[in-house]
Amino acid sequence: MTTQVDVLRSPHVPRLLASNLVGRIPSAIAALAASLVMREAGISFDVIGVAVGAFALGLAIGGPVLGRIVDRLGQPQVLVIASVVAAAAFVSVDLAGDRWAVIVVAMLVAGFTTPPLEPCLRALWPDLVEDDQLDAALSLDAAVQEIVFIVGPLLVAASAALLGPSSAVWLAAGLGVVGAIVFARSAPSRSWRPAEAERHWRGPLDNGGIVLLFGCLFFFGAAIGALTITVVSYAEQESVWGGAGGLLATNAVGALAGAVLYGAVVWRLSYRRRLLVCCVGMAATYLPLVTVPEPGLMVVVMFATGFFLAPLLAVSFSMVGRLSKAHYVTEAFAWLVTLFTIGNALGSPLAGLASESNLSAAAGVAAAATCVGALVAISGQRSWRTVDVAR
Repeated sequence: MTTQVDVLRSPHVPRLLASNLVGRIPSAIAALAASLVMREAGISFDVIGVAVGAFALGLAIGGPVLGRIVDRLGQPQVLVIASVVAAAAFVSVDLAGDRWAVIVVAMLVAGFTTPPLEPCLRALWPDLVEDDQLDAALSLDAAVQEIVFIVGPLLVAASAALLGPSSAVWLAAGLGVVGAIVFARSAPSRSWRPAEAERHWRGPLDNGGIVLLFGCLFFFGAAIGALTITVVSYAEQESVWGGAGGLLATNAVGALAGAVLYGAVVWRLSYRRRLLVCCVGMAATYLPLVTVPEPGLMVVVMFATGFFLAPLLAVSFSMVGRLSKAHYVTEAFAWLVTLFTIGNALGSPLAGLASESNLSAAAGVAAAATCVGALVAISGQRSWRTVDVAR
């Protein structure tokens, strides 16, 4: 049985995973780091919201665009150039002082030019491991994604406390460049070549099965965004250890546990059935949030809501790789990130509006999003038969 440890022993994998993790940290800390710098400059929260939104918009648009360029030119030059431009944009946020218009543009550029390390790594996995190791590799990939969002905010807190808020954006700039360069200079990244084929302007979105899968992930992204707001509101009303941060950390621990278990299981279910199990599991674990459980039970619920997330992402990575044509593979993975991110960005304000009514309504937004995502997964079973390969 292949485990994540076996995958880590494969040539190049430790370097690629470590550099990917480092290079992806800026996207996890950009909003927090820039917000701290802007507040120090005396900029109001409404402008900060616009700047953070500009970064998210840049990420959403830039990911597929850079993914398409990678599928034509290869990985190294795109990753390195994008990381340098993004770093310059981050530095501009600090140097702009209270010139909010400059900061908004800089945040938009930083988001747009964030190097597509996630899609690039997922495009490399089939070349890095054997086919029977791919599930373990992708579950490890999903686990790294959770680590990014745990480690990132801690680094911001530490750097801001020791060196001041400005250090946080410089940290984002530096980590992005270092991660991208180390990844791009690896042998697998340098040797990867785009597939030669006639290309459609819609790219991977010309495939109905992929579009349906992205639609499914959009709703689960919305659920994650709504969950964050729900937890913040809950922590203001209930006394819980660690507050909102503690509950979200518990959710991340649940996701890590799910990733480890997913990678350890020898699967007999087909990929589309696995996706369905994960989607229904997410819906089932989110529904108890609507009851607004007492703090002790809330910790258990938060662990449970995270448990199916990493397996859902891992099986989605597998399906995208199998549904996408080889000459669209990087762009396809970039679209996955984009649709999940857009869902997240929409789920947060919807839950925020609902929380003005009551906490149960905010939780209901998150639970409803998972239920819709599960219904999409049910409807997509026939469309996904092309990846219906049992282990």
